[in-house]
Amino acid sequence: MLTRWRRTVAAAGLAGVLVAAGATMASADGPGFQEDDGTTTNETTPDSGGGSISVAVKVTTTSTTASGSTHTVSVARRVQPLCWYLRGKTGYEYYEYWKPGGEARESDTLDDFAYQNLLNPDYEKYKDDKEGRWYEPFCGIDTPADFARQYYLSHTGIFVEAGDPPPTAEVEVDVRELAEIAYDAMELPEGTLTWNPKLSGTGAAVVNTGTWVWVEDAAETATVRAEVGDTWAEVSAHVTTLRVSSPDLPVDECSSGEGGPKPTAGHAACIAFPRSTARLGSGSGGGLPTATITATATWAASWTSSEGGGAQDLGTQPGPPASGEVPVAEVQSIVEG
Repeated sequence: MLTRWRRTVAAAGLAGVLVAAGATMASADGPGFQEDDGTTTNETTPDSGGGSISVAVKVTTTSTTASGSTHTVSVARRVQPLCWYLRGKTGYEYYEYWKPGGEARESDTLDDFAYQNLLNPDYEKYKDDKEGRWYEPFCGIDTPADFARQYYLSHTGIFVEAGDPPPTAEVEVDVRELAEIAYDAMELPEGTLTWNPKLSGTGAAVVNTGTWVWVEDAAETATVRAEVGDTWAEVSAHVTTLRVSSPDLPVDECSSGEGGPKPTAGHAACIAFPRSTARLGSGSGGGLPTATITATATWAASWTSSEGGGAQDLGTQPGPPASGEVPVAEVQSIVEG
């Protein structure tokens, strides 16, 4: 249900958002995101050691069934920012690297980008400090080049003397990835497959009779929001159609449920069984054998974000199936002449 929609989100365009962050929280898992331990703090660290940090994301799913019942589930996930402050060289190391005649100035591989006012302010002032460190703007390898360039040009290094706390960081979070997290984290209530009409006593469907099949108490609409501070992305989805299939019996579609009334709310599929389940073997407890019937809803979705720009369509895709065991009986009739 998620894979193609996630690819669509990733292709929808870049939008970075500034998020203020403080305390230390390093991630050893590298790029991407993974399940959190349940915390929902919106903090990160400029001192990530290995170069990869993560931001805690709060994800809330609100779904509504056809009967109007509402379900809300909150979980936590993590996402790697696009750019952030990273602990760098000591004052001494930085000066030795950038000083006239130093390694950076003598390098043949350094392009003009490195000289566009990127030297940290007053770096000569800390040339003898071997304990304090510079905190440098840093962008992940997957950050688009233009975005990274602008970040580097608009953020200068910050020197922190030994014993002082690291600076409060600003990290860039991609709302596309928040949208992916939102859809990945969608949790919907499970419904119960049911049908109409049913034979009194056995609850069986009847051969060659139009039968309505639906999933009782299943979600019909859902909204999932992933947020970090004031930055958010929200996926909205709703059911458009319901399809019924079975690995045990042929299932024919029909245009109306002649054998019984259609449910007044929610999506249902009208089907007919051309033969009974009697040939499938003995039922449990000596009852009528059953066939496994699966109902799969098609969902349509779109996403919006705190960046604005209107809803972006995510197309349609099948949702998680709901299955049940259905007995199908033949009804004999006598015609008197």
